[in-house]
Amino acid sequence: MLTLSAYFRLPGALRQVGARDLTKRLPRIRNLAAAGFLTFAAAAAPNLLALQTATPPAAETQAGSDEPGHEQPEATPDNSSTAAAADSESLQLENRLRRELLDDRARTLDWWLAATAIFLTLFGIVVAIVGYVAFGKVRQYEAEARKSMDMSEQSARKAREFVKKTQESSEEVASLRANMNTEVAGGATTKAEEAAQDVQKAPEASLGGLAVAAAISLQRQGRIVDAIRKWQSIADIAEGNDKELGARAWFSVGYLRGEKSEFEAAVNAYDKVIELKPDFALAYSNRGKAKSVLGRHEAALADYDEAIRLKPDYADAYYSRGNAKSALGRHEAAFTDYNEAIRLKPDFAVAYNSRGIEKSARGRHEAAIADYGEAIRLKPDNAEAYNNRGVAKSALSRHEAAIADYDEAIRLKEDFALAYNNRGKENAMLGRVDAARRDYEAALVLARKAGDGDLAARVERFLESLDKERNS
Repeated sequence: MLTLSAYFRLPGALRQVGARDLTKRLPRIRNLAAAGFLTFAAAAAPNLLALQTATPPAAETQAGSDEPGHEQPEATPDNSSTAAAADSESLQLENRLRRELLDDRARTLDWWLAATAIFLTLFGIVVAIVGYVAFGKVRQYEAEARKSMDMSEQSARKAREFVKKTQESSEEVASLRANMNTEVAGGATTKAEEAAQDVQKAPEASLGGLAVAAAISLQRQGRIVDAIRKWQSIADIAEGNDKELGARAWFSVGYLRGEKSEFEAAVNAYDKVIELKPDFALAYSNRGKAKSVLGRHEAALADYDEAIRLKPDYADAYYSRGNAKSALGRHEAAFTDYNEAIRLKPDFAVAYNSRGIEKSARGRHEAAIADYGEAIRLKPDNAEAYNNRGVAKSALSRHEAAIADYDEAIRLKEDFALAYNNRGKENAMLGRVDAARRDYEAALVLARKAGDGDLAARVERFLESLDKERNS
């Protein structure tokens, strides 16, 4: 039977025995708690705290105390035996309870430690798996991002190249289109055709660019009528939307009309150019040329004046204005314009030739021969300069030298009716009647074929005079 004294001593005994038992189990605890010490501390701390804070009852005394002032009752033999038996029974019960309690706590502690270790192990495995998967995804995303960046950079580079090529193509075609005039047409046609082919092959070319390229190609192939239609369609489409393109298109129409000797239609086309682009100096100059061919020299002078006002260094406009003044008999003013044209453009071969004509008209044949010579040096295939030099030499009675120049002019230009006529006159002056007749007859055929009635009439008179001389 558990006595009241034993009951009150139980907590202290449990504390002492529990402390000793925990000390023996510490190595095992250390091994199990290595992976989950924090979880163990959280679960076990309340229980350990309860063990350590338990206090013995206030009525408990120590046996054998000899403290003065306290006396113990004297036990009788019977009471002593009974108390000893009760103490022994209480001690055994205490020991059993201690063992059961400690075993229960130990099992609980072992279970918590094992569960914690298992949990931490599983948690670590899950974290490792998730981390591995996440790392793989990150690497995959990184590779995809790098690939996307590379593709974006390539696309940007291609876009820059595309813009650059488009700009270069459009600028080149526009430049060629703008410079398509009688002054540079002969040298620009091949380059224009090459640019047109490049534009037609470019997948990024606009519809407008393709239309312009097609018109240039038709012009280059000699299909003038088709080229005029194409340019007119471009002008109609551009009307009201793109004045610049419309002006360029009508300019090409005017130029091609002039090539077909349709000068009135050319003037009308240039009128539209100037209406769309009033500061287009080249259009004024070309309209002046068409008017001059139609004999409207005063109106042509007004166009040349405006072209020079818009472009003061326009050598071709000075040259053309000199021709118009010469046709109006204003030779001194014409001579001044030719001088200015040569000053602005020292290699202007036709200007030297025209200035030579003015000098010859004034009787300055030697100076004229010098100008013709310079024209020939700058342009060796200039048949007109050879013919004019022959005329100047003939005026100086250098008949054989004049015939040599006419021969070269005819070699360079086989249908040169005026050169045949002039050579015929030289042969007649030298008494070579048969040679003169052959030249006059050839000149007559070529003049009629060219529609030059004035020259044909003069040649007929020369033939009649030649026949009279022979009959006489």
